[in-house]
Amino acid sequence: MSSQQAALLRPDVVIIEDDTDTLELYALFLKSAGYVVRQARTGEAGLDIVRSLKPRLVVTDLTLPDLAGARLCRSLRAAGAPDLAGLIVVTGSADEEMLASVRAAGADGILTKPCLPTDLEAAIRRVLDAAHDAPLG
Repeated sequence: MSSQQAALLRPDVVIIEDDTDTLELYALFLKSAGYVVRQARTGEAGLDIVRSLKPRLVVTDLTLPDLAGARLCRSLRAAGAPDLAGLIVVTGSADEEMLASVRAAGADGILTKPCLPTDLEAAIRRVLDAAHDAPLG
């Protein structure tokens, strides 16, 4: 099996979340589901991880103390290119205008808090499946 095939089977996921309990819950659940998980508590720390590791997928809280919203999504997309297959935002916000700007900035999925780990993992699978099925070029 090539390293690329192994990455598809056990993709790297970066979780960026400033709430420690939520971060640990998601990380523990995703690790038990077979994902290789990296964690960050700020947007800048998350960007550093994404730049260095080029993960397949990023899960981020939308409102972090240092970076937020569409700016965060654009920065993560740029930092992970071309390897980033998906960006999932988890938010407590229901502001439709802000959510539309986040979608336009590159979010592949938006989940509302509170979000169960099983719902997050299902969203990750959908995004990765869609990226896998997308035509190249």
